[in-house]
Amino acid sequence: SFTKVMKEKIFSPLGIEEYQWLPNIGSGEAGADWGLRLTSRDMGKFGLMWLNKGQYNGTKIVGEEWLNELRKSKFYSYEMGYGLHFWQVSNVENGVAAVGIGEQYIVAIPNKNAVIVTTAGNYETRSRPVL
Repeated sequence: SFTKVMKEKIFSPLGIEEYQWLPNIGSGEAGADWGLRLTSRDMGKFGLMWLNKGQYNGTKIVGEEWLNELRKSKFYSYEMGYGLHFWQVSNVENGVAAVGIGEQYIVAIPNKNAVIVTTAGNYETRSRPVL
């Protein structure tokens, strides 16, 4: 299953043990499109993996080619490119962001070697990147 693969290939190597993944309404199974709940620290681990081109603590988690594919723009909205669940941060060179419902953000800024994580509970507000 998708969640088993994510646990084995991504979460365990990143040291992510406590998380919740809500099921999709139609299938009842978790999917890549929504419902992942992580701590701020664990969100930051994703950002660090991105900054380090797929590596975390010296271990290769994903290929750099895969990360590059995620950020390639497939759609343009809010003056920002959108790839496969990741936004291009238009005013930051090579910046990329994951944006979650309720205004959850993981922003990786490679040329500054920085990761920014924010969490909020604005679930009544329509998600819209404000980067």
